[in-house]
Amino acid sequence: MALVVKDRVKQQTTTTGTGTITLSGSYDGFDTFAKIGNSNTTYYVISDDGTGDWEVGLGTYTSSGTTLSRDTILASSNSGSAVSLAAGTKVVFCGYPAGKSVYLDASGNIGVAGTVSATNITGATVTATSNIHTPALSATNITAGTVTATSIHTPSLSVTNFTAATVTATSNIHTPSLSATNITAATITATTKIHTAALSATNITAGAVTATSIHTPSLSVTNFIAATITATSKIHTPALSVTTLSATNIAAGSVTATSIHTPSLSVTNFTAATVTATSNIHTPALSATNITAATITATTKIHTAALSATNITAGAVTATSIHTPSLSVTNFIAATITATSNIHTPTLSATNITAGTVTATSIHTPTLSVTNFTAATVTATSNIHTPALSATNIIAATITATTKIHTVALSATTISATNIHATTKVHTPALSATNIVATSVDTDVVFGISGQYGDELDSGFTPVFLLVDSPFAFTVNTLSSKLSAGEITASVIIATSAAGTETTVTGMNGLTVNTTKAIATATGGNTVAVGNALLFKLTGVAETDRNFSFTFKCTRSNFSGA
Repeated sequence: MALVVKDRVKQQTTTTGTGTITLSGSYDGFDTFAKIGNSNTTYYVISDDGTGDWEVGLGTYTSSGTTLSRDTILASSNSGSAVSLAAGTKVVFCGYPAGKSVYLDASGNIGVAGTVSATNITGATVTATSNIHTPALSATNITAGTVTATSIHTPSLSVTNFTAATVTATSNIHTPSLSATNITAATITATTKIHTAALSATNITAGAVTATSIHTPSLSVTNFIAATITATSKIHTPALSVTTLSATNIAAGSVTATSIHTPSLSVTNFTAATVTATSNIHTPALSATNITAATITATTKIHTAALSATNITAGAVTATSIHTPSLSVTNFIAATITATSNIHTPTLSATNITAGTVTATSIHTPTLSVTNFTAATVTATSNIHTPALSATNIIAATITATTKIHTVALSATTISATNIHATTKVHTPALSATNIVATSVDTDVVFGISGQYGDELDSGFTPVFLLVDSPFAFTVNTLSSKLSAGEITASVIIATSAAGTETTVTGMNGLTVNTTKAIATATGGNTVAVGNALLFKLTGVAETDRNFSFTFKCTRSNFSGA
C-alpha cells in the first residue's frame, strides 16, 4: 500500500453516515479514483453543498465496489471528527492538505519533521533529531556548519573532504571504516561511543576527540593531533603501535580513561602532560624508547609483564599496586615511586634505580641484587621481605620497617644507615656484611617491683625501707600505692654508692598515701645506676595505719657487650 496523490480526480457519492463511502459517477475533464490504484491511500475532500458539511482526510481506495475508506480525519466541519453524511449527492475529490504540504518559509528554508533522502545535502545546518542513516556517506563534499544527530550510522565514511565546525552524535558514531583523506572539525564528539574497526585516516585534526568509550582494534593513523583525547570510560585497542601520533610523538594535553588496555605500548615517543587511568593501565610490555609525562597514574594498578623501556621519566609514578615480574629498565627516574599497597617484583635488577622516596606497605622481592640502590628513604610501613639482601651497595639515610625486616642472608659489602629500626624484630640467620655501621641498635625492657609492709605500722617512727641494691642501670617511671586503713606520707629516694648521699626522685616526694590507690609519675632524678639503692621513706605513721602496698614500673635500656 502506497500513498498516491493525483491531479484532477473527482467523483460523487450518495452514501450516508460516517463509514466507508461508495463512489459513483464522473465529471467531464476529470479522472475517477481508479487512477489512485487498488489498496493505495490518498488525501480526499468530501463536500455537501446542500448542508454545508465538509471533511478532509486520508483514505484507502478499493477497486472492488469502488469504495473509499475514511481512515484518518485531518479536518472537518464536525470539529475535526468524521461528518455524518446526510442523504443526497456529495462531491468527492483528491486534495493536498495544508498540514501535509512542504513549502519554503519566508527565509527560503524547508522544515521537515520526518526523514529527508537526497543525493546531495548542502546547508549551514544538517540536523536529525533522531538518526542519520546511510549505508554509504560518499559524496565528494559534505559541507555544513553543524552535522548533528542522536546517532550517525554508516558502514563507510569515505568522503574526500568532510568539513564541519561540529560533528556531533549525542549517542553513537558507528562506522567500521574511518578512512577519509581529511576529516577536519573543531569537535568530534559521541556522548556514548565511537566505533570503528580501523582508524587509519591520513590526517585527523580536532580540538577535542571525546567519547564515553573509544573502540578500535588498530590505531594506526599517520598523524593524530588533538588538544585533548578523552574517554570517560575506556580506550580499547589491542595494538597502540603507530610510528607517530601528532607527527613525531603522541602529544596531547591529557590522555585519560578509566582503563587503558593495550598488549603492546611500543611507540617511539609518548609525550603527554598527564597519562591517567582512574582504574587500570594494562599492558604486558611497556617498551617504548622514551615515555615522558609529568604524571603516570593508575589509582588501582599498573600491570605490565616487562617494564623494560630505555628511559621512563615522570614527576610521579603512582599506583595502589605496581605489578611486574621484571623491573629491568636501564634508567628509571622519578621524584616519587609510590605504591600505597604493594610493589611486587621477583627481580629488582635495574642498573640504577634513583628516587627521592621508594615507599610501599610491603616491598616483596626474592632477590635485591641491583648494582646501586640509592634513595633518601627506603620505607615499608609493614615489611621488607627478601631471602637474599646481597646488593653491592645499599645506601640510604634511613632503612625502616615499622614491623619487620626479614632476610635469610644479609651479606652486602657495605650497609650504611643512621638507624636500622625494626619495632618488633630484625630477623637474619647470617649477619655477615664486611661493614655494618649504625649509630644505635635500641631495645627496651619494662619490669615491675612490688611489695607490702606490715599489718600495723609502728606509731611515731620514720621508717626507711630498702627496695633493691641494683646490679644494672634502670629508670623509675611510675609508683602506685595505697593503705588498707589510715593515711601516711611517702617519698622515693635513690642512694648512691657514696655513703650518706641521697636524692629524692622528682614527682615522688611527700606523696599522700591513703585507702585510695594513687599513681605518681617521676619527672626527674629517677635513674638508678649500677650499685645504687632504691629506698622508701615514710612519715606521719600512726597505730591506725594498716598494710602499705606499692608497685614500681621501671625500664631497663638496651646496652652494648652485656
